[in-house]
Order: sequence, then structure tokens, then C-alpha cells
Amino acid sequence: DFTGGNFAGAVLTGASLSAATLSGAVITKAFAPGAIFVDAVAVGADFSSTDLRAARFDGANFRDAIFNGADVTGASFAGARLQGADLSGALGLAVETMTGACGDASTKLSQGMTLQACE
Repeated sequence: DFTGGNFAGAVLTGASLSAATLSGAVITKAFAPGAIFVDAVAVGADFSSTDLRAARFDGANFRDAIFNGADVTGASFAGARLQGADLSGALGLAVETMTGACGDASTKLSQGMTLQACE
């Protein structure tokens, strides 16, 4: 359980954090290309300015998470829950990486992107 953990500036290249609890964690300015966050719970986590290229967020819960300035080029958010998350300032965010992801009216995405509503 990494709830509220401070990973600012950490090197997490290829780290496996599948099913980890990272709610409220600070993962800013970290280096985490290829990290695996499959089925993680990261409610309110801050990933600002983190290198998350090719990371896997499939099935993860990112309610109210912040990705301001994070590089998510090639990352997969398939099936992720993004209610209230702010990805408006994320770099490299692409429609094809969001297959099956869901959000709500408070989810912030890049201009022109939309998500299905979470059930």
C-alpha cells in the first residue's frame, strides 16, 4: 500500500505496480517509461511532468488523478476509470490509447477528445 507515497523524481523504468494502491501519491517529475500500473488504484495521484511513455494503465482507477505535463506517448489506458482526472495537459495522449477507458463530465482531456461515461 503506497497511499500518499512520495515518488517525486524517482526512477521507475519498467516498474511493475500492477494492482498497487497509490491513492494520493505524488509521482511528479519521475522517470517511468514502460511502467506497469495495470489494475492499480491511484485516486487523486499526481503524475505531473512524469515520463510515462509506453506505460500500461489498463483497468486502473485514476479518479481525480493529475497528468499535467506528463508524457504518455504510446501509453495504454484501455479500460481505465478516469472520472475527474485531468489529462488536458498530458503530452502524446491519443484516442487509440484510450480504448474502453471511461470518464465523467469532470474528466479533462485534450481538445476534441471524449470518453464514454463510466457505469
